[in-house]
Amino acid sequence: MFVFFFFKQKTAYEIRLSLVGSEMCIETGCYREICEAGEAVCVKDLAIGGRELIQMGMTPGPAIGEMLQQLLEHVLAHPEENEKEKLLFLAKEWKK
Repeated sequence: MFVFFFFKQKTAYEIRLSLVGSEMCIETGCYREICEAGEAVCVKDLAIGGRELIQMGMTPGPAIGEMLQQLLEHVLAHPEENEKEKLLFLAKEWKK
């Protein structure tokens, strides 16, 4: 009697949802392709940083880092939205 197990290979999108930043660099072979495509893989790759969040009215502190991490997770799922205006809009919405 033979038993076969079929495992669906994860897509790059599915891998992105489960891995963030340096984990992605270490665990997946798609890191190079993502970088070559100009997509964000860590917070410093975002189109905005802490300065822009402070200029928009956020108080310096841990909330800045938390917001940047939230934005990164969004950009990992939607790479086309890594634009300054879009990220500032999302940050304003999520800050409420």
